[in-house]
Amino acid sequence: MTELKKFYQHSSHYLLGQVGFYLIGFVSFPIFTRIFSVSEYGLISLTLNTIAIATVFSKMGLQQSVLRFYPEYTRNSGADARKRYYSTLFWSATVIGAAATVVLMLGLLGVPSQWLSPTLRKLMLLAAVLVLVRAMFSIVMNFWRAEGKTTAYNLVSVGTKAGTVAAICLLLFTWRRTPIAFFVGTIAVELVLLVWVVIVLCRRDLLSFGTFETHFFKLAVAFGLPFIGYELAALILDTGDRFLVEYFLGAKQLGYYAAAYNISSYIQQCVAVPLNLAAFPIYMGVWVSKGKEETQAFLSRGLDHFLLIAFCLLGGVVVTGRDAIVILSTEKFQDAARLLPTLVAGLLIYSLGIYLNAGMLIHKKTYAMARFITYSCALNMVLNVWLIPRMGLQGAAVATLLACAFLMALMGWKSHQVLPLRFNFMGMLRYALAASAAAFVSMSVDFHRPVFNFLVKGTLFVLLYAGFLWLIDSSFRKLASNGATLLRARLYGSTAKPVASAEAPAEASAWKPVSDEVGSSVDSLPAGR
Repeated sequence: MTELKKFYQHSSHYLLGQVGFYLIGFVSFPIFTRIFSVSEYGLISLTLNTIAIATVFSKMGLQQSVLRFYPEYTRNSGADARKRYYSTLFWSATVIGAAATVVLMLGLLGVPSQWLSPTLRKLMLLAAVLVLVRAMFSIVMNFWRAEGKTTAYNLVSVGTKAGTVAAICLLLFTWRRTPIAFFVGTIAVELVLLVWVVIVLCRRDLLSFGTFETHFFKLAVAFGLPFIGYELAALILDTGDRFLVEYFLGAKQLGYYAAAYNISSYIQQCVAVPLNLAAFPIYMGVWVSKGKEETQAFLSRGLDHFLLIAFCLLGGVVVTGRDAIVILSTEKFQDAARLLPTLVAGLLIYSLGIYLNAGMLIHKKTYAMARFITYSCALNMVLNVWLIPRMGLQGAAVATLLACAFLMALMGWKSHQVLPLRFNFMGMLRYALAASAAAFVSMSVDFHRPVFNFLVKGTLFVLLYAGFLWLIDSSFRKLASNGATLLRARLYGSTAKPVASAEAPAEASAWKPVSDEVGSSVDSLPAGR
């Protein structure tokens, strides 16, 4: 499929950006965990989570409208129509974002002192500026996603991360080593870059106050409004456990949990975010131009490929998780290592939404999406309240896993009704068996040196996983053969063509096991928690 090739091309571009983004994160993570105490690290995490929740209201779901309506409002349209599209969405986000920032500040000032410590209140008031900045940034970044400008997206994303880390480090070593410096550096860099991207849009003659279109604004808000509930519930599902961990176990345990969750997110997002960034614009284009069957085939094939990678990631975490924690954040955070497999499993399950949300987005079933994630959020909170006092930090991780599994079960049920996908159950079983066998062998290796363990055991696991799959999965053999052929063609200019795919679209209904011979087989919608 041409669209699948385009999908993976765009995903590979976004992956390069994510690799750069997370390489910077892997450099900054050990710096910050060494400079800040465990309690300070927990307060920074809590403040960022609060700002993220407020930003949901400031965006009003308009970033999703950018992607949903781009094909309809810009293809075969004149310059005036394009300017109305860009101007309406951008200025709407600006005004709503400013209002949300003011409301947050007033709310923080009105919270009783027994509910919010002076230090935390000061941090949140300072960081509130980011609510407006990130609402506007979200719209611009999704403009570039819709246009397929992966290079611009990556440059700004990685540049923002690198500039922020550099500014924070500069302030930490020349001014003061407190969380205040962290947020001052973050605000300064994001504000400067926002001004720059607005100038770029103005030079492209895409923004004008006079071209704001009320009708399109109402249409965009009607589509995006349910995403307030969806994203808010997603963030509570993602961050609500932090508040409960702090309440039940204290700031130090929150620091352990935040460290484990951050590393789990890095692992999951390195795969899920590039796929998610590329998926929505492409499958909307397939739907508009080629219809239901091609869209089903595209998403089903991508889903199977994602599961193959997900089992590899989960097995790798089981094998190297403790070594990764010690390398990145010193031994003072090693208690967080036992949480990694459970958290990564939950986040990877959540990432299935890249595919399972597609039918509901296409058919504008956004209220159903919001309802499902609200149910899962409520379940997560109940499980946390019950499990944390009984299991400690592991209870919060288990609650995350169960809530994500429940959410994807609901999404899968609804997806079957509006856009059925083929689910390769037998292939998934083979992926699980290969990962388990590879992990069992790899864990027997121990050099008693975290760096050597991480590199050798991680490499050994990946090789064994691929080797076991080569032996037991014919679809994997054909996929690997096609990949090798395409790589040789790119490197050496070979004219060889890939072998016939074992993953040809099935006529059948969705969610049925398929044989080896048939096979099966992504800001923005959350790709991961």
